[in-house]
This record gives sequence, structure tokens and C-alpha cells, in this order.
Amino acid sequence: MPDFPTYERLYKEQSEKTREQLECQLDIPFGRTLDESLDVFPAVRSEALILVFINGGYWHTVSSKEFSFVASGAGKDRSDR
Repeated sequence: MPDFPTYERLYKEQSEKTREQLECQLDIPFGRTLDESLDVFPAVRSEALILVFINGGYWHTVSSKEFSFVASGAGKDRSDR
């Protein structure tokens, strides 16, 4: 992907901003290896829906930290639904 560096930079910037703005618990282990961990962004409301974002591939270049920005969209009020 020729323009990958542009997207990688955007993802990193937006993800850092998301981690600064939202409560988060990073690198929670669920297995025996360092690769078996997850990041949790708790909902503000107890009755909120749960969003689980799972990457379908193996990280060669980037990690879960470049995709923290996904949590920022989930925190929006969805009262119109």
C-alpha cells in the first residue's frame, strides 16, 4: 500500500488522542504470552452496549495501540436509535 505511512501516522495520532481523552485500561493479559493482551475502554453509562474490535490478522508492523481511535466513535451518544 503506497500511502501506508500517511494512514499509519493518522492512526497513531488519533489513537494517542483517544487514549488521552477516554478512560482506558491497557495491556490486560488474557493468556500466557505478551501478545495475548487487550485494551479496554469502559463505557460511561452502565447500560451502554459493548463494542469488541478484533483485528483478523497478525500484527507485523502495527499493534493494537494504533487502533485505539476506534473507541472514540463508540463513545458517542446514540439516543436517536
